[in-house]
Amino acid sequence: MTDPNLNHLCPGCFVDKGSQNPCPHCGYDEATPRGPLVLPHRSLLNGQFLIGRVLGKPGGFGITYLAWDQQLHTRVAIKEYLPRDLAGRGVDQSTAAAHSGEDAELFRFGLEQFLQEARTLAQLDHPNIVRVRQFFEANGTAYLVMDYYEGVSFAEYLEQYGGRLTEATATQLLLPILDGLRAVHAKGFLHRDVKPQNIYLAKTDTGGVRPILLDFGAARQAMGERSRSLSVVVSAGYAPFEQYHRKGKQGPWTDVYAAAAVLYRAVTGETPAEANERVAEDDLKPASVFGVSPTLSAALSAALALAPEARPQSVPAFQAQLRGEPRSAPASRDSLTATDPALAGTSSTPSAESPRSAKAAPHPSRGPRWWLIPILGLPLLALLGVGIWWSEQSRIVSPPDNASTAEPVARRALPPAPPAPPVAPAAPQGYLQVSISGAAAEVTVDGRRVGRAGPGEPLNLGQGLAVGEVEVGVSAAGYHAQQRRLRIRENAWTQVQFHLAAEPSPRLAFEPELVAIEGGCFQMGSPASEAERDDDERQHRVCVEDFAIGRYEVTQAQWEAVMGSNPSGFAGCANCPVEQVSWNDVQDYLDKLNARTGNRYRLPTEAEWEYAARAGTTTPFWSGGCINTEQANYNGEYDYDDCGAKTGVYRQKKTLPVGSLQANPWGLYDVAGNVYEWTCSVYDSGYGGAEQRCARKNDAGSRALRGGSWDDKPLRVRSANRNRTTAVTRDDSIGFRLAQDSL
Repeated sequence: MTDPNLNHLCPGCFVDKGSQNPCPHCGYDEATPRGPLVLPHRSLLNGQFLIGRVLGKPGGFGITYLAWDQQLHTRVAIKEYLPRDLAGRGVDQSTAAAHSGEDAELFRFGLEQFLQEARTLAQLDHPNIVRVRQFFEANGTAYLVMDYYEGVSFAEYLEQYGGRLTEATATQLLLPILDGLRAVHAKGFLHRDVKPQNIYLAKTDTGGVRPILLDFGAARQAMGERSRSLSVVVSAGYAPFEQYHRKGKQGPWTDVYAAAAVLYRAVTGETPAEANERVAEDDLKPASVFGVSPTLSAALSAALALAPEARPQSVPAFQAQLRGEPRSAPASRDSLTATDPALAGTSSTPSAESPRSAKAAPHPSRGPRWWLIPILGLPLLALLGVGIWWSEQSRIVSPPDNASTAEPVARRALPPAPPAPPVAPAAPQGYLQVSISGAAAEVTVDGRRVGRAGPGEPLNLGQGLAVGEVEVGVSAAGYHAQQRRLRIRENAWTQVQFHLAAEPSPRLAFEPELVAIEGGCFQMGSPASEAERDDDERQHRVCVEDFAIGRYEVTQAQWEAVMGSNPSGFAGCANCPVEQVSWNDVQDYLDKLNARTGNRYRLPTEAEWEYAARAGTTTPFWSGGCINTEQANYNGEYDYDDCGAKTGVYRQKKTLPVGSLQANPWGLYDVAGNVYEWTCSVYDSGYGGAEQRCARKNDAGSRALRGGSWDDKPLRVRSANRNRTTAVTRDDSIGFRLAQDSL
């Protein structure tokens, strides 16, 4: 079914084009023939998604479209299961119809595998793994709704720059994807189809890029086995020997081979020969023949071994070899225990993992956020974690934790690759990565400005630094400058992390820093499937107008500057949030602040608060399916769903200075934890509309509180969690942040 009422939206970009064609915004010509298998423009799926142009080329197993989410008012990518050798379109141009009865059986089998793959992806929460928003069945087939990314594939990037990258560039480009694979393996799953076409360099709003691993190959592999046609499901040059055989034992070593093949292709310019051809005569050239360093060449040779047991048996083992660590004897298959799903051998068809068994596997480590990497001064991203990363203490730093050839990205040229450092520098050299949370800042080395870094966008000094001690400094207006002495080690990466704590400026002494929020519609509340949800979180669609909201919670210093006293239970910390203030107290504060500034500050409505706190996310926390105490101040002695036995620490039972931890995607700090925040809305357990209005001072009813506090379990800092109390209640867990109508 198509929606003629939306003909003004361009299916190429979903911007209002009126009646013009081609689109004046993106140039898309919707009169261009689309082919018999492609859904018509503006087909409406699941009552929510409007189909647009095809992304990339339709593949043998399916088609990926750009689509418009009418509920969230955002673009998404939708992958449709449609193996063209088995099915076509019915007379309605929408319904998938198998070519024959025999094809129908295999089509249905593949459909189940496609849905299983969707369930697999839905369990994964990692910045370098494609995020699945939802999946559903319609038109006799199934659809996978994913985030939409702009950028280019790694294959395109290689082609743009001559088919080969310098070792320094390649090893930095191929970092976080290995960490994504670790997260995949930790859940007991395999990717099975790592190759340059399935790695995307996604552009970010800040000018950087993020590596995204797409298109898991389990569904195609299973269909190939069922149809006895494995040759059509392996990726030549990147598939290991065991994928050519139905009884081949697959495991993490399978993905290790493919990841190594991608890196080999990047540094040598040649794709490895097909594994089944190497059996008769293995003429794979060592990477050192192409000028690659002995350490990297040896690691690649080991990972590209034909015999699975001769390879590194896990991603961490491969990463250790890339660092040049001595190789231990390969583990016996019998010694790989079933209690560790990341190491246990798997059949070629993944089995569903029950929620209970999933809890046994620890949640992947969420270490430093370095997945947005301006590589060697180039805003490029990483794909297969192969770096040599060291901490100041010289311990290894652990990174944070295709049915179709269609591409859920818009093709866009990236800047040229940077020059590589000399293969054999005249003097010993090392490399430095500087990560900063809290704010973007200038970075200096021994007093010399070398660049800029910020949250999620570390500075990588890959041109080489002299070996020895250096002083690294970071500074930003309104924040405490910091310095640290480090030792740069030869041919190794040294990593250092800073957190910038805000200094109250004279203006901020009584005025908040506001973030402009563009209005929109979202699903307020939580889905019935969300773990540990409460009955008052009914999910419903809410729209908000443009508004502005405080970047930080109101501090003790800001309160005292207006009111002349500090009521806080945790007094003595000027930049900590004010607490022990009732809703009525806050109204008095607002009256005085507005009289003093001439502004019209207020509290946010409950709907505005959740819209801003979610920052476009639909997961339990703004950080994803899990949260930890590096991201929010709460009682981390407790667990949440599949996030591990405990999710962090309990910080001496107190608040933290505002902005001490990570901001959400829209730049708001402490929307999860630290203190509960008053909203201006009366609490209504049934969401009858009060969540979209501000109460007056004398209105009856409890007031809605949001965000959780320093004293709460992680379930209470979920974006949808609600609390309430009377307008006269004061508590050391309750504070607030300000809002106002649009700036």
